[in-house]
Amino acid sequence: MKKHSVFQYFTLTVLLLLFFAPSCSTAGRGQDSGSNSIPQYDRDFSIVVINNSNYDISINNQRVPADSRGTVRLPAYENELTGGFDIMYEIPLSDSISLLCRGDNKKLRSDQKEVEIDKPVLTDGFGSYLVVVNRGKNSITLARGNARIPTLERQGNYLTSGGQYEFSPGVKAVYRIHPDNADQFEIEDGQKRTAVILPQTRDNYLYKVEYSPQSAVLFDARPLAMIGEPIYAAVEFRGRSLSDAEKNIFIQGLQRGIQNNNALVQITPPPPEVQIFHSFVITVNTMIRPPSPPANTELIQCDVSIAFARNGTTVQQSEQKRISELGSYTDRAFSLAANFIRDNGAFFQGVNEIAAQ
Repeated sequence: MKKHSVFQYFTLTVLLLLFFAPSCSTAGRGQDSGSNSIPQYDRDFSIVVINNSNYDISINNQRVPADSRGTVRLPAYENELTGGFDIMYEIPLSDSISLLCRGDNKKLRSDQKEVEIDKPVLTDGFGSYLVVVNRGKNSITLARGNARIPTLERQGNYLTSGGQYEFSPGVKAVYRIHPDNADQFEIEDGQKRTAVILPQTRDNYLYKVEYSPQSAVLFDARPLAMIGEPIYAAVEFRGRSLSDAEKNIFIQGLQRGIQNNNALVQITPPPPEVQIFHSFVITVNTMIRPPSPPANTELIQCDVSIAFARNGTTVQQSEQKRISELGSYTDRAFSLAANFIRDNGAFFQGVNEIAAQ
């Protein structure tokens, strides 16, 4: 009886092993056997990356410059790429310091021909940053209380606070700042200390301050994902009182001038998270002269000029243009004055230089 029982037990064990063997073998080949299956590497494939963003990007350590397209090779798997590929954005904080940020994560298939990359969506916290532009005559230092703060420097793909403490005139220095300390910064210029006034700082933001011997003035504050985009500017009118329709004539001329000269400025209303620090100031004055020979009709004279201001201080100014037209109707004179603004390439070139700071 014992031998017979042992034989039955052995036979039953062999049958169970044969029954489960196929399912274990299938899972070993990497096909879908549940949520814990791992995609198996198959081969490489090429895909065209269309980079529509303002930043250089990299995918799988392969770089595609801003506003361009390039072909990259990626590993393919038997099924859709689990987790996809991280898009790394190189966001410039200054001329020499860039921040490497992980933005979107793209799932791609090996039969996909191209993929478009747009501006980043930064879901992680990358900190707050302060850029100080030295417009003074001496080397300066950023301090908090009695502590001097070192500038950021690039080491590989990382930014570290191991840079210099002083920086020379004409140089931009970059700092990582903490929101709790935003109201405690001062700039040391020899024995002189100047307070740096910042708004309530936010994560993933960049703040820019321009230092002169007279003051330290905030002139830009924007999300990291908006760095490199045109700055926002308001439009102000001075001189003669204008109706909305008359103002619109000049605004249209200004808008065409911005477009024709590829100016790095926009006059559309900004999103709520963006502050406005700049403005276009259009000055218009008119005079009606009485009839005189030989035309014996009234003459309208329109004087127009345009300026670009930062925090209320003029930083770029056009010459004044006088428009003279027969008759007392202003529409024709205003249209010619608006054309003067539109065609003033030298003025918009100066605006571009300021907007790029």
